[in-house]
Amino acid sequence: MRIKYIAIAGLFAVTSVAQILGSAAATADAPANCTSKLVGRGAIAFCTSPNGGSYRATVDCMSFDGTQIIPRTAPNWVRDGQSLVICPEFTIESKAGIQTRDS
Repeated sequence: MRIKYIAIAGLFAVTSVAQILGSAAATADAPANCTSKLVGRGAIAFCTSPNGGSYRATVDCMSFDGTQIIPRTAPNWVRDGQSLVICPEFTIESKAGIQTRDS
């Protein structure tokens, strides 16, 4: 009988921890007040209000002959500070952007 109570108590503990973690993840909002701009050979992005979310810079790079647009995205999501992405060789940066997500 005692083992049954321990098992039930353990189940409630795991359930309540999962609910707490789930509700904490659900409260994160997407970043706000974000800015992206062209710099050097790529783009930089930053948000003044991350709100628990994350963001990364994007850039459209144009080939020197103007025939191709090559989209690039920063490899890492950041929660604060700046995100930087660079265009590949033989291209010119043409448009800066930013991607955001809630977590």
